[in-house]
Amino acid sequence: MDQEGMPPVGSPHYWTKRWADGCDKWTTKAVHPMLVKHSHHLPRKDADCRPRILVPLCGRTVDMVWLSAQGYDVVGIELAPQAILNFFSDHKMEYTVEEVPQIPEAKLYKASLQSLRIYQCNFLDLTRDIIGVFDGVTTEARGSQYLRLTIQ
Repeated sequence: MDQEGMPPVGSPHYWTKRWADGCDKWTTKAVHPMLVKHSHHLPRKDADCRPRILVPLCGRTVDMVWLSAQGYDVVGIELAPQAILNFFSDHKMEYTVEEVPQIPEAKLYKASLQSLRIYQCNFLDLTRDIIGVFDGVTTEARGSQYLRLTIQ
């Protein structure tokens, strides 16, 4: 901890404390314009296929709600439990919470009426056996480009 009682910048405890203290000024209320602009690069969907999109370090981004409304199965990963609680509160979504048996202290939050779930854990602890495979990956980080990536 530094003189102000903050854990080292970038550490998991730093981010959970920032969220717990309500310091999330980077969160916006609008879908990221780059996501909308480049959404034609996302995997195609149809009546028989709901592509899976991974959103690591998702925070409380509205992008996940937008992606779900566009017909994608959205999976977020977030370390800070307060960010996830804020997300569901912001969007007035009901959800359930399950343990993730393979990762001690990890939780899986599932939206009740949408194809949207968020793993609350360190994303480095997740494996393909736990989380599955994805058709695309996007990030909420401001200034980033939204790219279609295939995870092998």
